Amino acid sequence: MAGLELHRPWIDRIKVGCRCGGTMERISDVADVWMDSGAASFATLHYPADKEGFDYWWPVDLVLEGHDQTRGWFYNQLGSSVLVFNKSPFRAVLMHGHTLDPEGEKMSKSRGNFASPADVIGKYGRDALRFYTLQATVWEDFRFSWNTIEATARDLQVIWNVFAFATLYMSLDKFDPGKWPLGRLSRFYRGEDKWLLSRTERLINRVTEHNERMEFHLSARALKEFVIEDLSHWYVRLVRRRFWLERESKDKLAAYAVLTYTLERWLKLAAPVVPFVTEKIYMESFRGMQPKGLDSVHMTSWPRQDRRWINKTLENEMRIAQHISEATASARQSKKIKLRQPVSEIMVVSDEPTVKRAVKALSELLLQQANTKRLRVVTVTEGERLKKLVVEPNYKNLGPAFRGEADQVAKILRTYDGRDLLQAFKNEGHFLLKLDKKDYKITRDMVTLKEEMPDNYAVGSFSEGRVYVDLTIPEDLVREGFVRDVIRRLQEMRKRLDLPVDAFADAYVSVPDAERLGWLEDERDTVSEEVRAKALLVLRPDQPSPKAMLEEDWEIGGHRFRMGMSRAEKESQIVQV
Repeated sequence: MAGLELHRPWIDRIKVGCRCGGTMERISDVADVWMDSGAASFATLHYPADKEGFDYWWPVDLVLEGHDQTRGWFYNQLGSSVLVFNKSPFRAVLMHGHTLDPEGEKMSKSRGNFASPADVIGKYGRDALRFYTLQATVWEDFRFSWNTIEATARDLQVIWNVFAFATLYMSLDKFDPGKWPLGRLSRFYRGEDKWLLSRTERLINRVTEHNERMEFHLSARALKEFVIEDLSHWYVRLVRRRFWLERESKDKLAAYAVLTYTLERWLKLAAPVVPFVTEKIYMESFRGMQPKGLDSVHMTSWPRQDRRWINKTLENEMRIAQHISEATASARQSKKIKLRQPVSEIMVVSDEPTVKRAVKALSELLLQQANTKRLRVVTVTEGERLKKLVVEPNYKNLGPAFRGEADQVAKILRTYDGRDLLQAFKNEGHFLLKLDKKDYKITRDMVTLKEEMPDNYAVGSFSEGRVYVDLTIPEDLVREGFVRDVIRRLQEMRKRLDLPVDAFADAYVSVPDAERLGWLEDERDTVSEEVRAKALLVLRPDQPSPKAMLEEDWEIGGHRFRMGMSRAEKESQIVQV
């Protein structure tokens, strides 16, 4: 074989015998090697030898490749099939991008910016990587970020916590969803229950449509938004106290039924996106709820939308309620007033009829979330009347007019109500200021009028209006806020002791002043119920405290309180409130 030359023209001298009886030789015309790929759709189905298999499988539903394969893979397949069959070989094309670093650079070990999928999975798990990547568009280049994958892992923890919260209380109460279907409890549903059912049915429709259009990034985003925002940040927050009611309370059972229905459907919708987390939750909490006890969430049927639960009006009203709640929290924060501190009144300032309807329909919910005793809607005009019109002297024009007396005039002007000056400007064209039996003519250009809210109000804005929070807090509300602060500290101590939710505790609180001692004595039963204390001692600083598993010093309202807690030795059934 030495000296054998396989290039033209020497290759043309080589002839090879064929078992068919003929002779094989070089074909004079050579096609692009990508023509092999062009024939892949029917060649892999053994066409024309297997015509039956070809007719069954061809054309394919989907062809998938990177954007660097447009000519070689997509176009060659299309061209070859059109030439042979006058038909496209695929019904849909999905083109993916490439994985890059956060700055958009190609990943490389030599550059030190390479992230191995195995390293990501080892640190955060398969579902975190899957959930992260699926929220990105398929067709654009994917910029991998360690910070974002860490945030995604935290989202999965929130999802886990939502299911853990729900199933823990349902398990303690031995809740049977088969005994309490949605229809049986519908007359006990609150606004938030009906809202969640409506949001759930919309989610089913959205995810289904996105998947059918292969918009998987929109499906993943919708699933995340629903469980984080609608469930964790809103509904669970609204119903938490209902879970503490007595076992057979229809109010609590209604929340259980709605949450079970929603969580079960979310599991099925999210199973293709986060298959391991959903399977774990399903096996531990939902498998027994399924007909015939299906062994896997991936064996269950895809949810179908039930339009009877959809309520667009309620969804819009709840959206406004959420905006009002957020604006209230922002207003409180601007004045450093804790949400635990009740306030006398909150005014919602808006001329939008939808805002008025929302506040009326969801008043109880808003009173609870805003932690106020009164909530009312006022018009923009009514809201403006609350504002002060502050007079700011304009020295540029005051100085030349009054020279050495300008400072004294300015000082007096600041004490006036700007509305008096505004009315005088409108009626007379000037404001007449009397000082030491002398008249000073104040014109419009000598002052600036600024609107300001009174100091006892905090202001927050939302897209449909504003909220004014009255910060005048009477003693009874100061007392209520103090008790809530004590409860929060004791609940934090329960967490630090890692007490189960149904475990009882013994606790004491050493109170430094007589007034707050009296407040806590009066509210002893309330505090005991909230923190599940079998025994709660309220002590003066000079009284000895019992030994406790955990003791802490807490500062509340500028006072230092000593608190202690231990797990109660004898357990009881859940307290009936």
